[in-house]
Amino acid sequence: MTHSQPASAPHIPPHQVLVVDDSISVRKALERILQTQGIGVHTANSAEEALALLGQLPQPPTLMIADVLMPGLSGLELARAAQADHPALPLMLMSGVVDEALQTQAAAVGVTRLLRKPFTPAELLPLVFAVLDAADPAPGDRAEAPQAAGTPGTVSGGASPAQAALLARLGAERGVLGSGVFGAGGQPLSTHAAALPAQLGMYVQFLTTAATTAGVHLEARGLDLLQLDFGDRTLLLAPVAAGHLACWCTHGAAPRVRELLAPGA
Repeated sequence: MTHSQPASAPHIPPHQVLVVDDSISVRKALERILQTQGIGVHTANSAEEALALLGQLPQPPTLMIADVLMPGLSGLELARAAQADHPALPLMLMSGVVDEALQTQAAAVGVTRLLRKPFTPAELLPLVFAVLDAADPAPGDRAEAPQAAGTPGTVSGGASPAQAALLARLGAERGVLGSGVFGAGGQPLSTHAAALPAQLGMYVQFLTTAATTAGVHLEARGLDLLQLDFGDRTLLLAPVAAGHLACWCTHGAAPRVRELLAPGA
């Protein structure tokens, strides 16, 4: 049984997901995908281990994702047992075969979603975010929207002071056309100087998730930086505690921006 927390101790993810699968490769892949989106992850390799973990956590996770076929208790039996003690816990089951019989059985034990294996991050994440969004605090408790494009100054609704300072440094760099931090769900949290389009957030989320998943297959360590070149313009993406930082700049400014975004810079 493993418990994975983000590297930055002061930052506690607002959402925790419990992943249950007897395959270590599946657990690791889901862990990496979810953590890249700013989601905390606990893992268990069996239903029995998951039930024990649920009893140990100070509060239940926001979501549990489990395989249907596992040694010992099945995912359906896990769902039934978990619902007895945690009736409000959303449950998502994964299976290579999702037929009418499974759908009926899953509905009977309170499963929220069924996901057919194999699946891509683009198929998984919308389902996960739909559950997490439903569990979010009231709108009044959420970060305020950033200022309109072109408005000078910094808006730090969800970014840390260090990230806000980094945005300010980026805004002072020659050739930087816009920069901002996007949250785990793709929502804009902070911008500096010329704001990036809010719609960019969902693409930032998708691109970084795809790159991180490719890294899993390549057995590479976590994603540090993603660079996309468009003629004489460059988009640079870097994971941060709140989600992802994006910087849109001229091609000539990219080397300096990479230095500022490098881990430990």
